[in-house]
Amino acid sequence: MSPTESEKIRLGFVDAFRGVLMVHMALDHASMYFNSGRWAHEWAWQHPGAPDDLLQFLTRFTGVFVAPGFFFVAGFMVALTSARAEARGTAGWLTTKRLLIRGFVLIGFDYLLISLPEHSFRFLFAILSCLGICLIVVALLRRLPTWIVLALSSSIVLLHPLFVGTGRPAAMLLYEGGFDMARGFGVIYPVLPWLGVMLAGLATGELFLRNKADAERGWFILAAIFFGLFFVVRSLGGTYGNAYEHQGVAGIEYWIFAKYPPDLAWLSWSAWQIFLSLGLLRIIERQGLIRWLEPLMVYGRVPFFFFIVHIGIMMPFAFVLPTGSLAVTYLIWLVLLAVLWAPCRWYSRMKIERPNAVTRYL
Repeated sequence: MSPTESEKIRLGFVDAFRGVLMVHMALDHASMYFNSGRWAHEWAWQHPGAPDDLLQFLTRFTGVFVAPGFFFVAGFMVALTSARAEARGTAGWLTTKRLLIRGFVLIGFDYLLISLPEHSFRFLFAILSCLGICLIVVALLRRLPTWIVLALSSSIVLLHPLFVGTGRPAAMLLYEGGFDMARGFGVIYPVLPWLGVMLAGLATGELFLRNKADAERGWFILAAIFFGLFFVVRSLGGTYGNAYEHQGVAGIEYWIFAKYPPDLAWLSWSAWQIFLSLGLLRIIERQGLIRWLEPLMVYGRVPFFFFIVHIGIMMPFAFVLPTGSLAVTYLIWLVLLAVLWAPCRWYSRMKIERPNAVTRYL
């Protein structure tokens, strides 16, 4: 791919998609810190129970695709940024080095932002750590043929439910999740299932580079396939791929899936939304209408910065403000987005106008 062709790769639809993820993540975190009626976490080993309030449930349920979306788009962007670097003549080893550094930076910030404030653990392995490790692995595997990446991704996602939990730290870290209070070790995001999602994003990005003109058509087909696959998986009830049983599609239990770690129901329900969203946003971009989504794109251009700043704002206030109703939570969320817009816009410009070692990795 020539440098000229590389520069034609438009990323507005990706920025808008990441913006959607950031906005909903902020809502979920505002609910976590300030919502007195927040519905329970979806631990695979413990059913959260049926929600008492439908709006509380929908606030959580509408964000099912957010965490898978983060991992997927991270892999997607590895493919695109690697292609751009290659087109500029950047050595492959240097691109790999930068990806590895970014992975370690994510792990380090997870310790500073999550583990240190959480006094119950010496290390709490949360989303940034998992993203970091997955990014390190993807950086090392990114030169594999696309069909091998797809095979690895499919195998990991489809087969990880076969692994039996042991309660040992290695199993917790790789696929099981859980908390070992004696060792001060906790894992919210085990690596394997999320690595499978990031590898799927990498393969999708590589295929997009080969067929940018008609990529959305394939994404819509995949969205339909995964939508149907979800119902196939969920029909199995409490058997393969489902952490929780249910009594049929009409019951609320049918729509409750495990996130920690994600079961196949969670991932398949997320996948169709990811592909549908990317396809729709790509069409919006091709029609020249993406500028109307600029507020979302401002957040989406600086996702790591957004994450750090919004946690840095909310965490101190969580110690002094009482929890309140869902309406109060939504108000706090909207105020937070308003406060973050100008800093995110400023940092986005600085990344372009004054690139340096900090802006490259933050």
